[in-house]
Amino acid sequence: GTLGVADGGFGPAMWEGTRRGLVERLLPRLPAETQSRAMRGLMRRLLLSAAKAPQGKSTGASLVALRVERLAAMGEIVGARDLLGAVRDRSASESLQRSETDVLFMANDNARACPLVARLVGTSASVHWQKAFIFCQALAGEHDRAELGIGLLREKGVKDEVFYGLIDSLASREKFVIASLAHPTPLHFAIARAARARLPADVTSSNNPAVLRIVATSPNARARLRLESAERAEAMGSLPTNFLRQLYAGITIPEDVVADLAKRKGNAPVPMARAYLYRNAIGEVVPTAVAETISRAIAMARAGGYYPSTARVYLPVIERLAPRRELLWFAPEAVRAFIAAGKPQAAGSWLDLLHLAAS
Repeated sequence: GTLGVADGGFGPAMWEGTRRGLVERLLPRLPAETQSRAMRGLMRRLLLSAAKAPQGKSTGASLVALRVERLAAMGEIVGARDLLGAVRDRSASESLQRSETDVLFMANDNARACPLVARLVGTSASVHWQKAFIFCQALAGEHDRAELGIGLLREKGVKDEVFYGLIDSLASREKFVIASLAHPTPLHFAIARAARARLPADVTSSNNPAVLRIVATSPNARARLRLESAERAEAMGSLPTNFLRQLYAGITIPEDVVADLAKRKGNAPVPMARAYLYRNAIGEVVPTAVAETISRAIAMARAGGYYPSTARVYLPVIERLAPRRELLWFAPEAVRAFIAAGKPQAAGSWLDLLHLAAS
C-alpha cells in the first residue's frame, strides 16, 4: 500500500478478522460509478492503505491486481500507478502486468507501456498482449510486422474491426472513422489517440469513470463529447473540478450556439450552455450580473441533476462576491452552494446577511 495512518490509511490491522476469500470476492464489487465524494474517499483509502494481508485461503487472485483494477476503474490513475510502483516484483502475476499496461495506456504513456509489452508478448498466448505488441510495432513504424500480426489474429478469428482499422490508419495515414465503440479498452484509447481518430458518441455509454476521464482529456474527441464526459467525470470524482473549469473556459463554442444562448432561445446543447454561462460569470465585473448568471447556471444544473458539480465549479466565483444588501435575493442560493460544495463555514457571512435583513 501507499497510505500510512498519518496519510489517511486505515492501518496495518485493517483486514484483521476478515477472511482473504471474502476480501477477494468483495473488492471487485466496489462501485466505481458512485457520485458520493465521501464513499469515493473511503474506497480510495481502502484500496491504497498499507496493511497486512488478510488471513485464510486464497481463490488465486492477486490482491494488489484487484486493488489496481478498481482504482483504474474509478479513474484514480495516479493512485493506481503509485500502488503499482510499491510492488517490488510485478512479474509474478500476469493480471498485475495486464493492469500495469492498462494504466500506462490510459495515462497515454506509450513510451513505458511498449517495452513492457515487448517483454511479455513471448510469455503468454493472450490476445491482449499480441494486440498491444502490434500497436507498439505500428507506433515504431514497423508496419510490415504489424500487418503480419494482424493477419495471424484474423486467422485465429479474433474480431475487433476498430483495432484493425486504427492500426491500418497508423500505416496509411488515412483517417479511420470509428462508427461505434461502446466497450472501449485502454488499448483502444491509446491507438485512437495515436491515429488521431475521432471518438464516437457511444464511447461513454458504459458510464465508467475512467472512460469518462479519458474522453474528457482527449484532444481527438469532439468538443460537446468532451464537455459531457468532463461533467459526468467530475460528478463522479474521477476528474478534478479545476479541469472542468478550464475546459469550460477554453472549449470552442460555435458562433451559432453563442448567438442562440445570447438570445436565450434554449436550443443549444446543455453542456455548451453551461460553458457559456461560466465564461460570462468569470468575465463579468458587475456583482449583480455575476449573481444573476450564477443563478441561471444553478437553475439549469438543478434541472439536469448537476447541482453539486455546478456548486463546486462556481465556488471561486461565489467566494469573490461580497455579501451586500443588493444581493440579498442571492443569499439563499449562495448558502446552499457553499454547503453543496463542502464549505459550509464559508456560508456564514451570507447567513449573517439574511439574519440582518430578517431583524
